[in-house]
Amino acid sequence: MAEATTPLASTSKLQEEERGGVEKIEKTARTRPPPPTLKQDPWTRSAVTAAFWAVALVGVPYWWNTTTIERLQLPNQRVHAWKSKSPCYLRPPVSLRVHSSAGAASAVEVQSRLAAYLPAGCLDLWVGSGDSQLTGTEYSLLLDNQNRPTSEPSTPSRAQVVGKRAISMPGQSSEEATRKAVESLLDLRPSLLDDVGHDRVVKFAPAYKLVFSLMNEDSSSGGMVGGWDIENLIKTHIQPLLTVLGPLHRFSIETQVQYFAPLSINIHLTDQGSLIDADDLRAFVNPAEWNLASSVTLDPVLNFILYVPSPSHRPLRIKTSSGAVNSANAFTSPQWGGVVIFNPESEHSADGDMNPAFRLFRHQLEALLGVPTPAALATSSKAKFRTPAQWQVDALIRRRLEEATKETVETLHSIVKLVDDLPNMRVGKEVQRGVKEALNELDTAHQILSTSPASALSHVSRAHQLASKAYFNPTMLALLYFPDEHKYAIYTPLFGPVAVPMLVSLLKEWKAWKERRRLAAGAKVKV
Repeated sequence: MAEATTPLASTSKLQEEERGGVEKIEKTARTRPPPPTLKQDPWTRSAVTAAFWAVALVGVPYWWNTTTIERLQLPNQRVHAWKSKSPCYLRPPVSLRVHSSAGAASAVEVQSRLAAYLPAGCLDLWVGSGDSQLTGTEYSLLLDNQNRPTSEPSTPSRAQVVGKRAISMPGQSSEEATRKAVESLLDLRPSLLDDVGHDRVVKFAPAYKLVFSLMNEDSSSGGMVGGWDIENLIKTHIQPLLTVLGPLHRFSIETQVQYFAPLSINIHLTDQGSLIDADDLRAFVNPAEWNLASSVTLDPVLNFILYVPSPSHRPLRIKTSSGAVNSANAFTSPQWGGVVIFNPESEHSADGDMNPAFRLFRHQLEALLGVPTPAALATSSKAKFRTPAQWQVDALIRRRLEEATKETVETLHSIVKLVDDLPNMRVGKEVQRGVKEALNELDTAHQILSTSPASALSHVSRAHQLASKAYFNPTMLALLYFPDEHKYAIYTPLFGPVAVPMLVSLLKEWKAWKERRRLAAGAKVKV
């Protein structure tokens, strides 16, 4: 019978085996030779540490150069010099020569009164008489004691244009007559900021695109206008104006015909026809259902719509706020374009003379472009539909010069101020070149202003384009909002783990070097 093994005996046996294994390991460890160790050479360790620091020191300039924001110097002094000329950045020279049939004494008398009454504004105004030497654009004021023959009856109390740059006044030398002459001559120097309707004038641009649209309210009801002699209409009414304004702007023309253009405003039906309230005209154009899109262009677009109502709404007329009917049956949308409601001659006919509508389009285009209206000069009811006179073109050039120069200088000043306020903003070669070229164009415009205001305007327009391009340069906007906290957040995790060991090793080497010097000094003392 086999002997049973108790748990106590089994545990004692395991403990004896463990003690024997430990004693065997200790004995082997005592008899094993120590592992070979590398000889500690302090100069080798110092050389390795120095090599790491040398690589870091060589790489820091390269890293600094590749991560530094480029900030080229801008011509701040030139920009501030132009800004200091505000509000009259350019002062076109204008001369007024007084001619009087009463003799030179009367001309000199009127000359002195005009110099006292006529405010120059942003003009270098010169008033002279006879053969005196004058500069700049010259205008003539004719003072006659007899009525001057003109194509239209003269108005005794008002001046009258009798030539390109000649104005005739009734032959009076009184102070009251001089004041009236001053009121007339104020039209020669209109300011865009002083105009009552300046809000409707489009911003200056070197080129505009004109889109003429023939819109039928509902062609399915009959009586639609399917075509128009647009080439002859534009040639007769629009092209002469574009030719006169050629020194200021370039124009491109596009036409279209649409057969379904419903209205989204309320139409009031009466016995005399349909009426639209003037207050609803702001919603007359329905862009949701009217396809007014033109070809892709960067030039400002001016729309002119000839709207043909359906037979059920003819004649469609505009009721003013006073309750009267708008005789022109047209309206202008500020800085957008104009609309003329065209009612054919009969209810179901598409016939009708479109010449009056295009004369209105020309008048609307003049208003949108800012062609000055002769407020004080004598004009007839048909004068507003004629091609602008030379003095009107001159005044428009001076307006646009004032507007474009102001916007250009303010844009350049904003660039300089923005760069000074944001140290992290990049200023590359493109921005620097754009600012310098814009200033050069302004200087050129100032030099040729007295001889050719139209050429000066083209240089100012070029300066405005360069300044706007520099202001919206994408390289400037990329780092516009990149504060120093972002840099710390990026570089600390990158350089922190590398810099700490290198600094600790450098500290150890410095301590070891001091210890070696101390031991060397002690050895010399013993010897």
